[in-house]
Amino acid sequence: MSRDESVDDSGATPPWMAEVLGLDRDLLANVAEHTEEWGRSLAAGPEDASNAATIAEATLYEAASLLTIAGSYWMLVNARRASAVLSRAAHLYQRLDDRFAYAVAICAGNTDVALNALEEGDTPLSPSARAHVMLALGWLESKAPGARREAQAREGLAEHARAAEPVATEPVGRIGLPLDATVRVLAAAEAAFDEGEAEMPALAAVLHDYLLRLDDSARAARADGFHWQNLLSSVLPAEPEATAVGAIVSTAAMEHGMENDLAASIELPSAATVPLHMGMAVARQSRGTGS
Repeated sequence: MSRDESVDDSGATPPWMAEVLGLDRDLLANVAEHTEEWGRSLAAGPEDASNAATIAEATLYEAASLLTIAGSYWMLVNARRASAVLSRAAHLYQRLDDRFAYAVAICAGNTDVALNALEEGDTPLSPSARAHVMLALGWLESKAPGARREAQAREGLAEHARAAEPVATEPVGRIGLPLDATVRVLAAAEAAFDEGEAEMPALAAVLHDYLLRLDDSARAARADGFHWQNLLSSVLPAEPEATAVGAIVSTAAMEHGMENDLAASIELPSAATVPLHMGMAVARQSRGTGS
């Protein structure tokens, strides 16, 4: 099966990604449409409630979650629609001071939200929040305009990597991989961004390990066919943290025109490589290239 990750002029994503995940694109689009509508409605909710402050935070979290779910589904159907929905979700998470905003923003190709990671500094962070900050910095290292911002992102990554060492084995984020799995991929992506072809085998090796471990939990979710195929699983077909990793490594490889070589070097079942190909689509859309 062709693993073309190009997005056509309408924003449609290639059908193979949904197919290898065992999902129906028409159902994805239908559920995404209604979930997005529900999320947007909650985000614009009533402002005259007597306990407005309490309702606002709970409702905004629900709205952000619904829009993230809708965006995940849209990523398998239409990348442009996904980008718009996920960007809205990222801004809601940012308003709630939730660092998950960074992972969601990367999936939307939204560098503006990610720029806030440069201001995190010595802020005390949970392992999950630190992982999300590091994802944002990894994205900014190659996406933020200007040498100063690139240097800031690189310096911040190094500082957060050192701070992550005592909790390296802690499971983080929605997907629950150890923090050091993210740290290793980001370090390899940085080296590949700097050195190009010489560092691509090392990047491919850590990426292979990351995708393999990620697919362990995803495969378990897919095994429950009823819940998975009817979009009732708690595991999303496009998890923001995994897609963000795919976008970061793809951006590093694209710097040297080697993104297709990187993808071809990952010898895993097609379903396990979907986060990489989704990330590549995000990276290309962010750069303004559809193929």
